[in-house]
Amino acid sequence: MFDRLIKPPQRSFFLLGPRGSGKSTWLKKEFGEAAFFVDLLDLKTQTRLIKKPESLAYDLQSLAEKKTPKWVVPKWIVIDEIQKIPLLLDTVQSFIDKKQFCFALSGSSSRKLKRGGANLLGGRAFERFLFPLIYSELKDRFDLEQILNFGSLPEIFQFQTKEEKSEYLDSYTHLYLK
Repeated sequence: MFDRLIKPPQRSFFLLGPRGSGKSTWLKKEFGEAAFFVDLLDLKTQTRLIKKPESLAYDLQSLAEKKTPKWVVPKWIVIDEIQKIPLLLDTVQSFIDKKQFCFALSGSSSRKLKRGGANLLGGRAFERFLFPLIYSELKDRFDLEQILNFGSLPEIFQFQTKEEKSEYLDSYTHLYLK
C-alpha cells in the first residue's frame, strides 16, 4: 500500500478520479472504523437502494438516533461509487443541511453525475481528486521508464513482468473506454 498525499477536508467532499487510482482503499484507510460505509458495489446494498432510495435516509436517521453508550455515532458517512445511484445525493444534502453528518462520496465519473442531472451539492461539498501515484508517493519505487511505459496506477506495481503489466493495461483501457 502506498501513502497518498491527499488529505480530507473537515467537511463533506466528493473524491473523484479514474478507476483503479485507489479511492476506495484510501477511504478505508483514512476513515476506517470511524465512519459508516455504504458500498454501492455491494450488489445487495445497491439493489436495496435502487428499489428504495429513501431507505438511506432511514438508515442514517436510525444511526443518528443511537443513544446508548455502546453506540458511537460516526461523524463521517462514506458512500463509495456514488455515481451508481445519483438520486442518493438528495438525501445526502438533507443530512448535510441538518449538520448531522459529513460525507465522503467517491466516484470515478463526475461526468456521469453531471450528465444525469444529479444534485452536485453546490456549496455543500468540496471536490478532491485522486490521480495515479506521483513521484513523492512512490519514493524509492519511482522508475521513470516504467512510469512512461505503464503509467502509475497503484495496481500496476503488483505485477512483475512487462507482459503482466501490458495485459493489465490492455484490459483496463479496453473495459474502461468501452
